[in-house]
Amino acid sequence: MPDAVGDDDYSGPAPTAPNGSIIINGPPDHGCCNICQRHISELEPFGGPGDPCVGDFSGMKLLKKFREELPDYIGASWECRNCIGRSGGLWEIAEEDRLGRNLTDDECRTMRADIEKQLYEMHSESDSE
Repeated sequence: MPDAVGDDDYSGPAPTAPNGSIIINGPPDHGCCNICQRHISELEPFGGPGDPCVGDFSGMKLLKKFREELPDYIGASWECRNCIGRSGGLWEIAEEDRLGRNLTDDECRTMRADIEKQLYEMHSESDSE
C-alpha cells in the first residue's frame, strides 16, 4: 500500500489490495488531509522549494505519517504539505487550531467528540475485517 497519494489515485475506482489481502492504514476514502480537512484537489503537491520532507515525493499530495491520535494511541494520519511538519498529537493540533480560531469550549468539545467518533468508527471497521 502506498505511503503517498496524488490526484491520479482519486481519479478512478477505489484502490484494492492484490490477492484479497487486507489494506491497512490505506489512504482516506474522502481524499482529505486528516488535519486541515482540505480535499486533495485543493492541496499543493510535495516537491520543489519549501518541501518539508526528506525523499522525493514530488507531485504527491498526501503522505502517511504515524502520530498519536489520542494519548498513548498511535495511528496513521494522511497529511498534506502544509500540515505534515506540525508537531504533537492530533488532539494537540486540534487544540492549537481551536485557540487560533477562538472556538468556544462547547465547539472544542464537539470537535473533539467528532474526532473520537471518527477514530472509533475507523477502528471498529478494521476490527471487523
